[in-house]
Amino acid sequence: MVGAAATGSEVTGTLSNGWVRLADGRGWIALSTLTDEDPGAATPEPEPEPTPEPPAASTSWTVTATLGANVRSGPSTSYAVVGGLAHGATVQGESSTNGWIRLADGRGWVSGSIMKAADGAVTSPGSSTMAPLVLDGSRGPLTVKAVQRWVGLPETGRWDTTTVKAVQAEVGTRVDGAWGPMSQAALQGHIGLSRDGSTYMNYRTVVALQAWLNANVIG
Repeated sequence: MVGAAATGSEVTGTLSNGWVRLADGRGWIALSTLTDEDPGAATPEPEPEPTPEPPAASTSWTVTATLGANVRSGPSTSYAVVGGLAHGATVQGESSTNGWIRLADGRGWVSGSIMKAADGAVTSPGSSTMAPLVLDGSRGPLTVKAVQRWVGLPETGRWDTTTVKAVQAEVGTRVDGAWGPMSQAALQGHIGLSRDGSTYMNYRTVVALQAWLNANVIG
């Protein structure tokens, strides 16, 4: 050993094979005993944590559908049913732009068309008040709106492919958007009507459906 350097002293040299050759010619120092940080320098302050965003406003909602409401994994009837809410149940949730309510407890989504804000105002797109249907056997806009309320769709009154698919999914038949004998039989069975082999919504089926909607959906 030809000398020593005190802790904290600064040296200058050339690195080679893990050793530093001192520029003043005094000898070599192991690199493992050196650091390129200034021990006297102040420790920098840590970055401040970002301010969390305030939680979105949540509203109380009440289920208006007599049969209750399906809770789905996403905001449309194409998502799986993951639970349910009874008629009159009150929950906390946020209304989305497409008329679905995202439950605050994370359980899923419910169609806003069968929910009412706790303050009495119905604020979700497609929601409406509804009087009991006349049993006239006609699948008109009012009957279709009641069907759409039943399956959790916006109440447009149009018997379109989306509505057909939602009804098919609800009654447990093939979901293809085309109403035929399989769909007809499944619907008749679902509403407690004897199956007659019809291939379309005939008069007796529509009358029975209207009565069933009055008893189980409109209220």
